[in-house]
Formats: sequence, C-alpha cells, structure tokens
Amino acid sequence: NAFPQAGASRCLAAIDYRIADACTEPAGRADDCSVEKILRIDDGFHCFAGPGEDLAVAVAPVPVANQGVITFGSFNNIAKINSDVVALWAGILNTVPEARLLLKDQRFKNSATRRRIESAFAAHGINADRLKLLGAQAERRDHLAQYAQVDIALDPFPYNGTTTTCEALWMGVPVITLTGTRPDARVGVS
Repeated sequence: NAFPQAGASRCLAAIDYRIADACTEPAGRADDCSVEKILRIDDGFHCFAGPGEDLAVAVAPVPVANQGVITFGSFNNIAKINSDVVALWAGILNTVPEARLLLKDQRFKNSATRRRIESAFAAHGINADRLKLLGAQAERRDHLAQYAQVDIALDPFPYNGTTTTCEALWMGVPVITLTGTRPDARVGVS
C-alpha cells in the first residue's frame, strides 16, 4: 500500500513507474539511475486535447504578413526567463533587427516587474520599444487568441514549457526549443 495510514506521514511510500517518452528519457539514459521503472510511451507522453469546442479560437494568419516584422513570443512563466534565456533571446533579436518579442505573464501587470525585464534585455542592446509585455487574461479564449500576435514561439530553458508549448502548437505557432540534458529540459522536443 503506497498510501500511509491515518496519522502517519503524508509522503508517498513508493512510485513504481514514471511516464516519459524517448525524447524526454532516451532508452538507457536514466534506466540505471532511476528508482522508478521508466514507462516510455510512443509518440510523446503529453496528453493535450486543446481547449474544447466551447473555447475554440481560430488559428490566425501569421502576423508578419500584416505587420511586416517577425514577432517572437513566449507565454511561459517569467520565472523561467533566466539570464541565459535573456542573453539568447536578445541575440535572436539582435540578429533580426526589426523583430519584436512579446512576453506574457500575469506579473507584467506590476510595473517593477516590467522594468526588471526591460532592463535585462537593455543590458544586451534591446530597447524596450521592441518588447511587448502583456499581463494574463481572465478568460482562456482571450489567452489563446493572443497567439495571433506571435509568429514564432520561443521555449525557455533549462526548464521548457509544457502547456504553453502545446497551446502555441495548437494555435498554429511553431516553437523553437533548446534541447537540454534533463527530462524537464527536453519536454519541448517531445
């Protein structure tokens, strides 16, 4: 019995399996050092069915067609945007000088948070006018509709997006991901 008796510790006593796939856990890679048996599912371990018909949002044409500039974007939790991520993404923006970067997180409603992110990118030569920082929307339909503003999604690292990556792909936005060595740094590949 994996569940403790009443009054006992609330910790799980055992986990027999960990669900993964060949992308997040290549065969032989973690088998010898994992306590759990790795159960690899073919074609990816994610279960994402989209928002459902009641929240369906049409996939929009690529915004570059109307705006004339590429908009990169990330709707991931900004806690995943570390100094290495900022440096790489700023490098992309410096390589594509007319491009913009749209970041979305509920914390951007706070002006100090906005200034911190703007300063981090400014340290790499990216002016604040090339950044669009959006707060969260109350309704999922409105959240999904904002993918119409993004041409190419950028996946943070070393902890990749999961739901945000699935949502971007669902909304027809390609995602660029950097493959790491840990399972949570390989989710974007999966």
